[in-house]
Amino acid sequence: MSGSGGGATSGRGRPTSRSALVADLGAAGAGWCTVCFAVPGAVADGGGQRVRVGWRAGSGPAVVRTDVPLPLPLPLPLPSPGDPCAHPPGWLPCDAHLWADADARGTPEGAFPVASLREQADVLVSRAPLPLPAACRRVRDLLDGHPGCLVAVVPGAATGCVVGVRNAVLGVRWAWVEKAEPVPPRVVASVAHAWAAAGGAPGALWGVTEALPA
Repeated sequence: MSGSGGGATSGRGRPTSRSALVADLGAAGAGWCTVCFAVPGAVADGGGQRVRVGWRAGSGPAVVRTDVPLPLPLPLPLPSPGDPCAHPPGWLPCDAHLWADADARGTPEGAFPVASLREQADVLVSRAPLPLPAACRRVRDLLDGHPGCLVAVVPGAATGCVVGVRNAVLGVRWAWVEKAEPVPPRVVASVAHAWAAAGGAPGALWGVTEALPA
């Protein structure tokens, strides 16, 4: 369930349920994430990790805010988080979406089952690095098993991540996105979702790195 604001776009259908969600999504390995391309104004909106996003034709700044607080209890399907940013759009629309840990197991105390959160997620992120062929298989399995998910990411054995973006015509569109610490795969995945939701080609995205202080 993606939300959009500041001119953002995204969103697809997902399985529905009448169950109530009473959970700390962060503890459960899931939560809202907002990718904001209006920098430095985004920092004043609530902080976040400042990154530099690289494309084949150039680069630009972004701020990624994760674990946005949610009112509880929440119904399923999860409601849109609404407008993620109050400011006008930056050089790309801002994007809000739900991420989930693809590897989390069990049910943390007082939390909704992780598997149910994954069924609602726009973005699935694996924590376990894999060699390239195995990472590609894992990405495809995640997308095949979660029809409401747009982006799945698995870290590679080197310094990047395998990114798969669902495509109605081609099945999966692929990208290898370089990253450097302290940028985690979850941030790469959220930037990839924002880029895809704005209509960008996954293969044009090549890197997400920490932004250097001005």
